[in-house]
Amino acid sequence: MLSDQLEQEPQKIQVLSRALLLDDSLNLARGGLLDYGVALKLACYLQREYDFVPWQSALTNFAYLDSTLLHKPLHRAFKEYMLRLLTNVYNEVGFEESPRGENHLRRLTREIVVSWACRMGHRNCIQKSIAYVRALVTKSPRWVSFLLVFLTPF
Repeated sequence: MLSDQLEQEPQKIQVLSRALLLDDSLNLARGGLLDYGVALKLACYLQREYDFVPWQSALTNFAYLDSTLLHKPLHRAFKEYMLRLLTNVYNEVGFEESPRGENHLRRLTREIVVSWACRMGHRNCIQKSIAYVRALVTKSPRWVSFLLVFLTPF
């Protein structure tokens, strides 16, 4: 079965096929044609996924769930689920680019993974983000006024 293959050896399924499986299952669940439990169980394989395309597919679909569950009791469980999925790939790509350089897909993977990790409350991600902004403000005080414009409520 495909879900078993994804769970045990996801790289034996082509990367685009993995992305399509995620996209199809999550869209079918969104449309009420598949139980969300099935789609979310299938997505659990993401704990062992490091390629950009499946992550992009999954996170695009998870954005809908995140906004739907926001301010609802299930949102906390959703965030915990997401953190379980994101932790390994976050640890793999890291918060910052390697000094040795990286390929474009790895940079894109980092961008979406770091964004979602912070969004879901990943402590290390939030701490590094705060440290990054502090260092930026310290190095260039002109950023303070720029940041204040965007951080000040309307």
